Formats: sequence, structure tokens, C-alpha cells
Amino acid sequence: MKWRTRFAVLLAFLLSAPLMWSLNRLLVGELKVPVASGDASRLVPILSPDETSRLLTFARSCEGNEDCEAPLVCLRELKWKRACVASTCATDADCSGGLSCYSVAVGERVVRMCGAPGEVAEGAFCTELPRERNWACAPGLVCTHMSCRRPCQPQGSQGCPAGYFCSAADVKGHVCLPTCEGRACAEGERCVALDHGVSVCARVHGSDCQLNPCPVGQVCGVSAGKMQGQVWMKCELPCSKQAPSCPEGFSCIGETCRQRCRADEPGSCGPLETCAGASERSLGVCIFDFNK
Repeated sequence: MKWRTRFAVLLAFLLSAPLMWSLNRLLVGELKVPVASGDASRLVPILSPDETSRLLTFARSCEGNEDCEAPLVCLRELKWKRACVASTCATDADCSGGLSCYSVAVGERVVRMCGAPGEVAEGAFCTELPRERNWACAPGLVCTHMSCRRPCQPQGSQGCPAGYFCSAADVKGHVCLPTCEGRACAEGERCVALDHGVSVCARVHGSDCQLNPCPVGQVCGVSAGKMQGQVWMKCELPCSKQAPSCPEGFSCIGETCRQRCRADEPGSCGPLETCAGASERSLGVCIFDFNK
């Protein structure tokens, strides 16, 4: 479910701001909190122009880290494209024009680059590719799992407030994540399970496949949009990049079969969906329309 959820949320953001980033500026997520202790080996280093000139894959398109020469990583760019990159900063002092130094997890690695200084509050939607302040977390918070979270220590004095738990460590350390287990939700909402042990009180749109299981062979896709307290669900066909098995008219995106569509063909997607990523030269795919 993790890739389906992250993919749908990311596409929703791209749909609302399709030209927010440029290909020559791979601005990334939050660096205010250091990488988890003992994980310095996961950091992608800063390379000099002479070093990058000797790497044939630098700035080249890629599908995964295996397509990039070490120590480069394959970072997602605009419109799902990826490129082999290295870090461009270590601290805010390395960034010009009032920008801040951020980090983004790429698999088990972390790459650092310059982006807009943040102002997004705890729990609000954020992106690890911030071009503007209103998409980046405020100082002291971490953009992880598409929301701004405060760091925590599960066995230390720095804990989480009521309604939160201290997550398992990832490449960005431990953070406080929400849980609604054991408490009542408002009328019209219920406690919905998301990824990473998170659960939130939310109104469900679409088919609530957590309560009503999907047919055999399908999986329950759960997507949380920018609006808090709202989730979208539907049964989906799983697939894999190594052996895609989607029916005709579908593409395997993020381990899920997504229906292909054209932006100029109304009704090509479901009633709660929109056609994302389509252009005059290529088809898009149907995703949940978080504005409906």
C-alpha cells in the first residue's frame, strides 16, 4: 500500500501545481533534522564539477539507483522523470538566495539540495521537492510520509503528545505520527488505517474497502489528499515493474494498474478521478481527484 498511497498523493500535488519545479533545479525535502544516528553512510556526498564530469550517468535519466554510478542516486523529477544526482549542499550556508538545505530519502539513501525555507505547520501536507515556502516544513519539523512531523526519541525525554506515537526509525530518524486508536471520531468519520502504523479520523470517499474487503486478486488502495480528515479508497489490481500484468488500457504505476486516459476526453476516468500527467503527445493515468 505504501507506494500506491505515496504515488497518488504525489500526483495530486503535481496536478495542482504542474509547473512548480524546473528540471534544472531538483529541490528537495527537509534537512533541519539530521539523518538518523549511525546512518552517515547513507548520505549522498557533494561532488565537484571535476568529479561529476567523470561520471557518465550524472544528470542522465534513470529508473532506479542501479542505473546510476556510485555515489549518485536516482531522484524523481517533474512528470515522473528521474535523473542521477548528487547532493549540492550540507547546510543552509551552502545555499544562496535565502534558500535552505533539505534532504529527501531515495530508497535507503539521502540526498541533499537547496529549496525554499519552510513555513508549513506540524501535520500539514508538505513535499520533499519544495519550490515555495508553503510546501516546505517550518524549522524543526521533518517532511516525511508527505506531512510535516516533529522528531522524537522513543526511549528518551523527547516524546510525543497525546494522539501520537513515536515511529520506527527510517533514514530521517524517529518522528511523531498520528493515531486515532482508542478514541472516538466525529460524526461521519471513522478511524482509518494508513501506512507506517498511522491511523486518522477521516471521511471516506469511494468504496470503503477496509470495511468491505476487495474481491480475490484485488487490493485496497487508500489515498490521503492534502485536505486533512479526507481519504479516498477503491479496489485495485496489483502489478509489479518486473512482471507487469495489467489489462489492456492500463499501465503499471507504483505497483498498481492505473487506467490510461486523455485529458481532452471527458469521462475517461471514474466519477471521483481525474486524468493526470496527460499531454498532447502522451497519455495520462486516472487518479483520485482530491478536489472533488
